[in-house]
Amino acid sequence: VRKGDRVTIFMPMVPELPIAVLACARIGAIHSVVFSAFSAQSLKNRILDCQSKLVITADAGFHGGKTIELKAKVDEALNECPSVVKVIVFQRSSGKCLMTEGRDLWWHHEMSAFDLSHYCPPERMDSEDPLFILYTSGSTGKPKGVLHTTAGYLLFAHLTFKYIFDIKDEDIFWCTADVGWITGHTYLIYGPLSNGATALMFEGIPTYPEPDRFWKIIEDYRVNIFYTAPTAIR
Repeated sequence: VRKGDRVTIFMPMVPELPIAVLACARIGAIHSVVFSAFSAQSLKNRILDCQSKLVITADAGFHGGKTIELKAKVDEALNECPSVVKVIVFQRSSGKCLMTEGRDLWWHHEMSAFDLSHYCPPERMDSEDPLFILYTSGSTGKPKGVLHTTAGYLLFAHLTFKYIFDIKDEDIFWCTADVGWITGHTYLIYGPLSNGATALMFEGIPTYPEPDRFWKIIEDYRVNIFYTAPTAIR
């Protein structure tokens, strides 16, 4: 994967998701995160539109007590996506999923085979070089790929996080948005990390396995800055 290549990320809310996002940003690849609850058809349409070269996914994810078979959705989508050369699969669940020889690679196998002492220099980027593509939900028509550029987006994310939330070194910040949406991009990855903040992320829904899960997480992890949509805590 090189500067300008598109990488589709279809993962649950686990630390490996922002790791994949930041890895793309470091080498100048354009990441396109797709919300993991979307169907194989929705995933296919987004891959085709941006002509991704690589898909990063997981065998499965967990949501409200249900196991979501992410790799199976990817396999179905890729039947009609010839631009994809490789698929990297993170083992989040049992690891029992179809792996296509020559195309699919396990995340942990690739990590163990690589010399982690090797330094990967950041790619030099122009201020107007693309950083990522994020698609609209498609609720009012065909999903539209929104392109954000490197300098303008990063400056916006950094400054709004710093001054709107008045972040301090001792704060624990929790944005409950999924990374599959722009709020998650901005206030779970780029905004907090560019400010050196401690951020919390979680996988699942706010009412499972107990109805007061939000407040239990806040208490357990001493969250003192909390950002969510009103509908998320009804």
